[in-house]
Amino acid sequence: MTPARKVNPRVRFILKYPCWYDEYYSRGYDVIRESDFFDGVWVGTETRDPDCSAAGSIPQTQASFLMGWMNCIAPEKCGGGWYDPLGTSPAVFVEQARETILGGARESLLHCFDYLASSRKGIAVFNGDTDVRNGFLDAQAFLHEVSGLQ
Repeated sequence: MTPARKVNPRVRFILKYPCWYDEYYSRGYDVIRESDFFDGVWVGTETRDPDCSAAGSIPQTQASFLMGWMNCIAPEKCGGGWYDPLGTSPAVFVEQARETILGGARESLLHCFDYLASSRKGIAVFNGDTDVRNGFLDAQAFLHEVSGLQ
């Protein structure tokens, strides 16, 4: 960060934590210290369909828990949460948005618009193994709910 700040003293570094609450430390994250070190933090609130064993069968409420937890750890630095339509039905995609907002996100970010623009099932280009099940249907469900989310 020091070299970047020498070139541009106004540069900001934001760390985006993945949706790995139970595994942060085992995967090399020190959330408390890193949150102090970086200018800002965001948290991934991307949960999958609850019955998806490949994603760990994690309840949707993990998204709001993580968002609230990060707001407590870095209240002035936490910018918001982001989520995606991977491994979700349209209802679960919208639920990610709700849970992010209920967790206290200042902002909510839809990750990777090209996933939402997809009208067919298939493999996204992200590492070649990411399942886009309902991109376009997820986007339609989100648009139907956007006024309530705002």
